[in-house]
Amino acid sequence: MASQSMQTRSPVIVVMGHIDHGKTTLLDTIRKANVVAREAGGITQHVGAYEIEWNGKKMTFLDTPGHEAFKAIRERGAKVADIAILVVAAEDSLKPQSIEALHAIHEANIPFVIAANKIDKPEANVDRLKKDLSEHNVFVEGWGGQVPIVEVSAKQNTNVDTLLEIVELMAEFGEYKTDTSAPASGVVIESTLDARRGASSTLVLQDGTLREGDFVVAGGSIAKARLIESFLGERITEATASTPVRVIGFDKVPPVGAVFRAYTDKKEAEDAAKNTLVAQTRDVRELAIDKVTLPVYLKADAVGSLEALESEIGKLEFNTVQLKIVGGGVGAVNESDIKAVANEKKAIEPILLAFNVKVSADGASAAERYGVRVGTFTIIYEALDWLKAALAEIVPKQMAREELGRLDVLRVFRLERGSGVVGGKVASGDVVKGKAFDVERNGKVIAKGMIDGLESSKEKVELVHKGSLCGLAVSGARDIIAGDVLVVFDEKEMSV
Repeated sequence: MASQSMQTRSPVIVVMGHIDHGKTTLLDTIRKANVVAREAGGITQHVGAYEIEWNGKKMTFLDTPGHEAFKAIRERGAKVADIAILVVAAEDSLKPQSIEALHAIHEANIPFVIAANKIDKPEANVDRLKKDLSEHNVFVEGWGGQVPIVEVSAKQNTNVDTLLEIVELMAEFGEYKTDTSAPASGVVIESTLDARRGASSTLVLQDGTLREGDFVVAGGSIAKARLIESFLGERITEATASTPVRVIGFDKVPPVGAVFRAYTDKKEAEDAAKNTLVAQTRDVRELAIDKVTLPVYLKADAVGSLEALESEIGKLEFNTVQLKIVGGGVGAVNESDIKAVANEKKAIEPILLAFNVKVSADGASAAERYGVRVGTFTIIYEALDWLKAALAEIVPKQMAREELGRLDVLRVFRLERGSGVVGGKVASGDVVKGKAFDVERNGKVIAKGMIDGLESSKEKVELVHKGSLCGLAVSGARDIIAGDVLVVFDEKEMSV
């Protein structure tokens, strides 16, 4: 039987797309038609996210779709949104940011709908857009695929209701649930600092209930939620999943994209904030040690192109690699260019990017001889995509480990050939089903294992919080005794 605290939550929708394709206009049109203005702030207040009511159902929209938060959250493995709307101007078709948005949506692994915008313009050509989408392996309904596409004019409010109908159907299919009895958790969407109110953040709840007086920990920052505001600026006493809120009073500005969690106990919250800061310091130290340097040499048809390419590459950030532009110039790629970048070769393969120029015969021969990877392009964003793909092949894979929680083993009920059942109390963090653990005895790791099942209060559960008793079905660990500590962790392959 499902827990009475499990309830359906409203969907969170992110709107993405190329600049000037109408994202902001679409969001404004949806908001003005479906948000009831109140005295507390009205619909003009900008807090990073807002909630509408349509057909008697709520939806939360992120109105910072180009925000760094979306990238940061993806990198942390969290999912900021349930559904995406990709806005593409029908007269322009796909542009660089449209392609980037598609990549982001695929990485987040969420369903999406195409809003073919500006159909009121005479030069609008939806068929061309459908064709261009198919060339990027996005097949819309009617073109051999199942991705919905809606022809809209955000400016004239044409078919915007149809778009919302599609989103509503996608949300019903998703069946999004939340445990209202759980502590609130979610993601930081925006953070601000002002002289009057101090540090505050816009949060989107993903699970649980946030109540006035809770302690909120986000990225090492902590706040007692003495003041919780809705997106309209109204004071509220509690909020549930999918709701955007602003919490006032953090001790320092929380980082955008950070995952937050609420606590009722001040000491527990302070410990969590301290542990987060320690983990962040450790992660920075590890990245600084593990980063490898990749030499890149640039050739282009003109000085302006060279500068533009260098500028765009300079904006790229990676977890495990540091790009180093070691030289460049104007004109075709020749043997001397290859030798110049080959001389930089140390522990990693060097790269040469050629923009709007050809590779001479002696240059191609030298590249093969010296092991230099050469890419030729006429579009900058394609060069950047190629560079990212090349890094994924070249750079050695690294694993990032995050401690989730610790359990004090109180009793071993059964343990044969590495599989069995143990009981204990969660000393810190969370114990999570499906995660690995180290067995610590007297401060030393003596075995490893996997949590195959969890039970608390005679119910099967997915995770157990600090302070709770639970039983664990474990495998892989042949040696566990009462008094041991199980250190539960998550280990993921780091993206380049």
